[in-house]
Amino acid sequence: MAIQYIGSSISGIASDTKPTLSANEKGVLFVETDTDKIYQWDTDSWNVVGLDIDGDVVVGVDDTGYDVKFFGASAGAYMLWDQSADQLIIMGASADATTSTGKLLLATSLTDINANDVLGKVEFQAPSEAGGTDAITVAAAIEAVAQGTFSASVNATDLIFKTGHSEAATEKVRFTSQGEIGIGGANYGTDGQVLTSGGAGAAVAWEDAGGGAVTAVANGADNRIATFSSSTALNGEANLQFNGTELGVGGAPVSGYTATITTTGSIPLRLVADNDTTDGPRMFFKHDSDTPANNDQIAAWNFRCNNSIGAEWEALRFFVNAKTVTNNSEDSEARFTVKNSGSDVTGYLSSAGAWTDGSDSAFKTYEGTAHSIYGGTDGKVITDKLKSLNVGRYYTKGIASDKIPTAERHISPTAQDFYNAFGTGTELSGLGGEITKSDGTKETIHASLAPKDMAGVGLMAIKELIARIETLESEVETLKG
Repeated sequence: MAIQYIGSSISGIASDTKPTLSANEKGVLFVETDTDKIYQWDTDSWNVVGLDIDGDVVVGVDDTGYDVKFFGASAGAYMLWDQSADQLIIMGASADATTSTGKLLLATSLTDINANDVLGKVEFQAPSEAGGTDAITVAAAIEAVAQGTFSASVNATDLIFKTGHSEAATEKVRFTSQGEIGIGGANYGTDGQVLTSGGAGAAVAWEDAGGGAVTAVANGADNRIATFSSSTALNGEANLQFNGTELGVGGAPVSGYTATITTTGSIPLRLVADNDTTDGPRMFFKHDSDTPANNDQIAAWNFRCNNSIGAEWEALRFFVNAKTVTNNSEDSEARFTVKNSGSDVTGYLSSAGAWTDGSDSAFKTYEGTAHSIYGGTDGKVITDKLKSLNVGRYYTKGIASDKIPTAERHISPTAQDFYNAFGTGTELSGLGGEITKSDGTKETIHASLAPKDMAGVGLMAIKELIARIETLESEVETLKG
């Protein structure tokens, strides 16, 4: 079935066969209903044509629509009114290119653009709202507005955002061609001002920055961190530097160390807990391993200095190991390593709470027996010395008289008496004294006594007593015989 339209008359034709017309019937339309194609007679042939209608075009009726699709010149490009989704879709071309995107152009036919001419506008409205009045006015809009007269070298344009609150939408924010931000119109603030919130229910506004703008920078240099020397001036701190990876406090950062604190003279690193609780300042060290294993080192403190030729060496290392990491069976130990003639000597506190001295034979040179060292009667060298050694109970000097009854007490000889009797340690450690530091200052060293020396003297005495007992037993057996 076909439809033929000639002039103002429409007639149905039983067949889709297009008739042959005369030359003077040019312009006749023929609608092929089976294929939905429209043909136009052009003197001697039928040609498929687009649709050119002078008047309103209505597709469908209210509540019953149809999809309407317009194709572009590029494959895959089209505009579709999707009646089922009540949505207009603008689809870009299917070619793999940055320009293959849906495009919407809002343009004007004006040939003389002047200031405040609107080049394009998108409005938002609820015209059927039953409340009427403000409710049916334009509630929001986005406009592109010319800043001034256009020319061959000028197309300066502002993008304006409008919203309504209890009126037709009015301008709230604009972005100019120079990148300015206007608030409530052409209010761009002044140099140094910042955009600040007015709080709930209030618009943002340009305001002066708190403290004023920075007007001066002193001592600027690479990696220095700046601090305010006044409300408007910055100072580059030579003693506070960050190079993007490593931090230096007190000086420049040191390569390979996340943070380096450099002190001058006797200036210490001080930690203060500024609170009224029972807790003082704390430092936490954590080995955050996803695969913990027995004997992993948890953390370490290394104490280093330079020797007489400027080479760095490690004087002390305090570190903690996880002996066992099994759940509910965790054990650890704390180790202290010091240098002795260039070799490491380590003592440690075990998970049982027992302190173990470093006592490897590799670090010891024995001087001889008690008799060869101390002289005296053979077999009674140590016991004779112990008989003359003053051993008593004591508490620390300087305790207030009312605290003496509950003072902590211990039993031992003094370090000086023990040193005079057995000569252990050094003269300075055994007797105490005064040392002079490299800067000329004096420091008092108090005498000290190593538990291992007292234990060693005790073992020597036991050996003497065992030998004497064995001698006495032999003499008894002889007398009995």
